[in-house]
Amino acid sequence: MDLNGVSLIAGVPSSGGKRTFTSIAAATGAILPPLYYCAEPEDVDRAAAKAAEVFPVFSRLPAMRRAELLRSVAVNLSRQAAAIVERANAETALSSARLHGELSRTCNQLLIFAHLLEEGSWVQARIDTADPMRKPTPKPDIRSLLRPIGPVVILGAGNFPLAFSLAGGDTASALAAGCPVIFKAHPAHPGTSELVAQILYQSITEVGLPPGIFSLLYDDSHSVARAAIQHPAIRGVAFTGSCEAGLAVAQLAADRLEPIPVFAQMAAPNPVFILPGALQHRSMQIVEAIAQSITLSVGQYCTKPSIVFLPEGPDAETLASGLARIIAAVPAAPMTSPTVAEQYRRHVSRRLSALGVGRLTGEWKDLPDAPSWVFPAVLRTDAEHFLHQYQLHDEIFGPATLLVTYRDDPQVVQLAESIGGQLAVGIFGTPEDFSRHIDLMGILEQRAGRLVFNGTPTRVELCNAMAHGGPFPATNVDRFSAVGSTAIYRFVRPVTFQDASQAQLPDELKDENPLGILRVLNGAITGAAVHSR
Repeated sequence: MDLNGVSLIAGVPSSGGKRTFTSIAAATGAILPPLYYCAEPEDVDRAAAKAAEVFPVFSRLPAMRRAELLRSVAVNLSRQAAAIVERANAETALSSARLHGELSRTCNQLLIFAHLLEEGSWVQARIDTADPMRKPTPKPDIRSLLRPIGPVVILGAGNFPLAFSLAGGDTASALAAGCPVIFKAHPAHPGTSELVAQILYQSITEVGLPPGIFSLLYDDSHSVARAAIQHPAIRGVAFTGSCEAGLAVAQLAADRLEPIPVFAQMAAPNPVFILPGALQHRSMQIVEAIAQSITLSVGQYCTKPSIVFLPEGPDAETLASGLARIIAAVPAAPMTSPTVAEQYRRHVSRRLSALGVGRLTGEWKDLPDAPSWVFPAVLRTDAEHFLHQYQLHDEIFGPATLLVTYRDDPQVVQLAESIGGQLAVGIFGTPEDFSRHIDLMGILEQRAGRLVFNGTPTRVELCNAMAHGGPFPATNVDRFSAVGSTAIYRFVRPVTFQDASQAQLPDELKDENPLGILRVLNGAITGAAVHSR
């Protein structure tokens, strides 16, 4: 599979723009060919026009056709796994094992949406039949279901070159919903994006769908993303990244003449709370779990815990020294790009400049001569300093965490009340701990999208029940998940048909229920056909 370095507009290579950038090997700093050409404004216009042109057809295709596409993409990605992982490893320095796992996750996500489409009940069809005899006014026939919102822009994530990038969960859920996608590749892994785009177009051709349902745009600045988000044909945006960037994207969409929704998965420190009984009885098990969570893939998970709360005392000292000993033995490793590594070092230094914060491990010395390499770090403070310095509440993206000791039960509740929205929270406790801290559990339920009991929140299971979201600043809209089958609901809206004939209704709402899906019929969930009252 050859790399050409140009944007792909509905499957057609663009002529290339004036500005260029290069792909950099994260581990060495070497330049990886080819040269990449930034998209021009006319590329954005053509991509949006193609997406708008095919949307009426794509959105009304039988769901089975879209499922066929998703299954084809999963199969073709698996067949090209070696080439994809090789390029992604070169660009990001993420391990081959991590990348094979991420590719498998990407394929499984595609298959989850394919199954969702084939089953069909996700459209939430609701039917309230007419009652012409109702007094004082007859009741009309009302039927509703979820329909796609239109072409969407998806911005690739820097830390997930596969699962949250070109064919990842955002693209999979948008295509499943019937929304054409304009994908803006992340400049940290443009070659990986091009390889996956070629496979996606292969599947589009095999299934016989219009190529305008997908376009790939390159840029190493914000101009292309800005133009795409503000294009009048675009109806929604998905983003994974920092809080600052996510809010900027949301503002761009809100400032349009016709505002559109943005679904931004942003920054969260995802704290771990250690309760007294667990600390007393399972200290070393907890240490090992936290150490692994901090350093997994050089801390480059959006669910990595940046804060650990634990009760002060001798057991806390044992945990802190044990964690410092393990982390100090972890060698330096490259992050996905020099920019990300520099941000990590800056965030750690910022915390060390705060009052009452000390370093247990993580000196910046003897690093390889490449800008992406970093050491893990463990920092420490107490609840009083944490509560009065809000810069300590932020995420540290990378292999570092801040230990915060608390005095008693009221203070741990105060700490929980002080944190913002989280993607996930971990809680280590015994049955007695949990019984004694019911108020803490209630607060954390309001703060997080996922509560992990006796575990760290780093790994996100891919399944239908997963909620990967949370209150601000974890996301800008906390009613949706970015992982699992419910992610499709970001890209649809309810449409009601009143007093429509059978010919005017989509299959999901017709009397005979030709698709055999579950529907809400006059308030009851059923797969039965509609019979006149």
